[in-house]
Amino acid sequence: MDPETAALIAAMQAEDAEYAAAYGGGGGGGGYGGGFGDSDSDSSDYSGRSRKKSKKKKGKAGSSSGRRAPAKSTPKIVDEEGVERTASGRKKRKDAGGQMRQKPRAWTEEEEKKFLEALDMYGRDWHKCAEHMQTRESKAFTSHAQKHFIKLCLQGKPLPAKVAESGEGYTLSGKPLDPNSAAALAYGFKPDTQLTEGLAGVLSGGDANPGEGTSDAAAAAAAAAAAAAPAPAPAPAPVKPTKEKKRKAPEKQTAPPEPVEPTEYAKNRPKRENAGRKGYENMTSESLDLTRPRTFASIGKKAPYTVRISPRALLTMDAHAHCCTNEVIGYLGGMWDDENKELIVARAFPAKSISDAGTSCEMDPESEVAIKEAMEELGLCVVAWYHSHPIFKPIPSSKDIDNHNNIENLFSDENPVFATIVSPYDISLEAPTSAVNHFCLGKNVSKAGDGQMPMVVESTEMSWADCANVKPAGQAAMLGPPSIEELAEELAAVSDMYVSHPRRARLLEMWRPFCNLDVASKSTSGPPLTKLGKMRRSLAARLPDAEDAKAANLDAKYGDEVLETMFAHMQKTWKEDLGYA
Repeated sequence: MDPETAALIAAMQAEDAEYAAAYGGGGGGGGYGGGFGDSDSDSSDYSGRSRKKSKKKKGKAGSSSGRRAPAKSTPKIVDEEGVERTASGRKKRKDAGGQMRQKPRAWTEEEEKKFLEALDMYGRDWHKCAEHMQTRESKAFTSHAQKHFIKLCLQGKPLPAKVAESGEGYTLSGKPLDPNSAAALAYGFKPDTQLTEGLAGVLSGGDANPGEGTSDAAAAAAAAAAAAAPAPAPAPAPVKPTKEKKRKAPEKQTAPPEPVEPTEYAKNRPKRENAGRKGYENMTSESLDLTRPRTFASIGKKAPYTVRISPRALLTMDAHAHCCTNEVIGYLGGMWDDENKELIVARAFPAKSISDAGTSCEMDPESEVAIKEAMEELGLCVVAWYHSHPIFKPIPSSKDIDNHNNIENLFSDENPVFATIVSPYDISLEAPTSAVNHFCLGKNVSKAGDGQMPMVVESTEMSWADCANVKPAGQAAMLGPPSIEELAEELAAVSDMYVSHPRRARLLEMWRPFCNLDVASKSTSGPPLTKLGKMRRSLAARLPDAEDAKAANLDAKYGDEVLETMFAHMQKTWKEDLGYA
């Protein structure tokens, strides 16, 4: 090697050593991490990677194995074009010079406001967004934007319209967000142990609630139990391999593994559906066999009454069902129009359940007394009872039919009573809105012996404008839309019932990795949804949109403000970071 080349290499190594000494060999910025309250650095890069420090090698001074000491000071070299260069002639790095990275600083309220303005104005044009911010570079802006998009996805909120123009995915590129990515998991997405078990059946066109079988979690538990069992006695030495010895059982028998605890999905999945069911009054069944209700038209009969149900009642029922992974229960209060043979459902009254089983519910007696007193004060009567099927279809089981038969005997002296089933977390739903079905019993309308055959109750869901403009004074008082504060308080009271409940819904847990399901084509679309995101979208469907709010003389942001207030309350009382202020 000629002396000039050796000198150039030495100068370049000295420059590299100087840079490494200034930064300690590392380079990582603030990556993904923590919850929604973390601050972002101006130079954070959300890669989460850092280079390891190189170990110093011992060697004699001046030897090739020893690290050269960084130059103490070098004269500033500027070429004819005004570009600063190093002693070796290379273009000087902008971040060189011994200056350390700035410490992360929290985004101010004014910066957050400008951040949202920039997204609304420029979408994913990050350079223009940064120019609008003025106080943050584009790299810091994109880091904050990715965190913001994941937060919106967790909560089930839509992307800003300008952002969605370049892609509906909750990512910087607009591609679909992977809920199992490091970024998604770091910012709140949590896997659901029940999800994998039923999802394959849904996407393959099968039933989301399969028959008998064990899940991956159960198989793993069985393997663990087998591993923990005592080992069998050692086999005879191969020196004398005789058939008799091979057939002999080991002297020390292996203890069989303990039975594996079924998964929550296996406990809660429904059984087969029955075409029909015969029964007797006051009979109580523990069977979970499902019986699909028939229509009155299918047996050549006319429905004995019609039902109209308010959006407020549907909203409260839906919120109640989302709060717990056990079945929930309550009453529906309303009015009976005997002249028109019509039941009008005004309010839902959630009750406490005294059952700990995931597939059954029984109303707490004290809660039932309080509900009846509240209904009496409002001038309402019991027109229905409701309960939930948390993760499977809203089809009545044999036990549901028996329970409804007993409730009809209690309340049907003056008006008919029907039953409602809400299904919040069934992964085979076509959209995030919970499925709601109503049924009654076909007493005196079908063949003898089929008195407990469930029959479909056709209902009409009233709009908020319908409720605001109802004519009869008595109905108007009960159906008129409440204030934002009153409705938010009603929903908050429902969530308060489950603050310390052992089966409270884990809202940041994954519901399913897509939003919409097309059963016919077996295709999916939309972003991944947590149970929080699913809950918000379902409740939003029960609240007025801008057009309905205007017709009902309500504020255009009525629905959004109700949900923001309710979820902020849940975050505080449930002590879980849901990303609400």
